Order: sequence, then C-alpha cells, then structure tokens
Amino acid sequence: MINIDRRRNERGAYRLLYAGFVAAPLIAGVDKFTDKLGNWDRYLADGVAEKLPVGRHTFMQAVGLIEMGAGLLVAAKPKWGTYVVSAWLAGIVANMWAKPQYRDIALRDVGLALSALALGQLAADVAVEGA
Repeated sequence: MINIDRRRNERGAYRLLYAGFVAAPLIAGVDKFTDKLGNWDRYLADGVAEKLPVGRHTFMQAVGLIEMGAGLLVAAKPKWGTYVVSAWLAGIVANMWAKPQYRDIALRDVGLALSALALGQLAADVAVEGA
C-alpha cells in the first residue's frame, strides 16, 4: 500500500511540475512580446546589454523565442528538456546576480532550476515505468 501511495504522489508531483515547466516558459516567452506581466528589458544586466549587437528589447524578444522553445521541449521531451530549462535558469541567475536589486529574483530562480532538475529525475522514472 505504501508503494502505491508513493507512486501516486510521485506521479502527482511529476504532473504538477510538468505543467508548470511547460506553461511558465511559454507564458514568459510570449510576454516578452507584449510586456503585459512586466517590463522584461529592465532585468537584463547592463554589462550584457552594452555588449549586444542589437537593442535590449530585441534581445529580450529573442530570449522569449528561446523560452517558448524550451517550454515546447519540456512538453515533448521532459526527460531532456528539463535539463535545458535548468541550465537556462542558471544563466538567468548569473544575469540577475549582476543587478543587486534583483538578487531576490535570482534566489527564486535557483529554486526553479532545482525544481527543473527534480522534474528531470521524475521524468526519467516515468519513462522507465512507461516502458
């Protein structure tokens, strides 16, 4: 009985994290074009923005396209896509750390990156059980 409950809980955790890591990158990516949730341009570290061959907003729109791709990758291949999302979040953490006023967001994104790694481990288990 404990194993059945544990598997049910693991599947529930997997579904919850899966939905979140598909939806959040898609929503954030789309919002890079609408700025309804916030002004994403302000989060880009000034040192990074100065080195770009394009404007800050254009770069953030490219980031949005990558985020939408990451969400779709998680949807299609969660076992691998979650590691891509986790690495992407690590890059966001590094960028945010360069702006002291956003270090609280960087810390939150460390938690998200760890959650993406956990989803990758759960996805590997689901793939084995489903085989």
